[in-house]
Amino acid sequence: MAPAPAPLVGVVGAYGVVGAAPLAEPLAEPLAEPLAEPLAEPLWSFYIIQNKGATYAGVSPDPVKRLRKHNGELSGGAKYTQSRGPGWTHVCLVHGFQTKNQALQFEWAVKHVPPRDAGGLPNRLKKLFTVLNKAHWTSKAPESAGIPLILEWKIARPPELLLLTLPPYIQEKQLV
Repeated sequence: MAPAPAPLVGVVGAYGVVGAAPLAEPLAEPLAEPLAEPLAEPLWSFYIIQNKGATYAGVSPDPVKRLRKHNGELSGGAKYTQSRGPGWTHVCLVHGFQTKNQALQFEWAVKHVPPRDAGGLPNRLKKLFTVLNKAHWTSKAPESAGIPLILEWKIARPPELLLLTLPPYIQEKQLV
């Protein structure tokens, strides 16, 4: 009977064991419990920001850091926002997307509600409410009711939106 192969030692990372090499002598005790599952993807958020009458919508796992990029405090903001200078502030955030893909599908859907060329904050927010009330944001998106979202306001909810309703599976938080 052949001898058992030498145990391997390595660093357990998000993608399994990294840098494994055989041990010269077996360990008296196992190192650490292996991860049951790979580390979860960070939760993504959709956000709407405004500055001097202009608006911008995007997605990020860290909307606060992303806002700093839009304002030019950190490198990496979108050309559109950087061309309009600092002063961008959050209007609202939608939290709870389980994957980056879900957040991107939602962003695409909001940006493609007709009429696409209608600008301004009221129109941007009406488009947001339109998508929040859809059964599926896009043809390939999962069922909306299966993803519990939270709409978090950073400003007072505009008067023109007071009569608009949200589905029961979406929580609304007013943080002003």
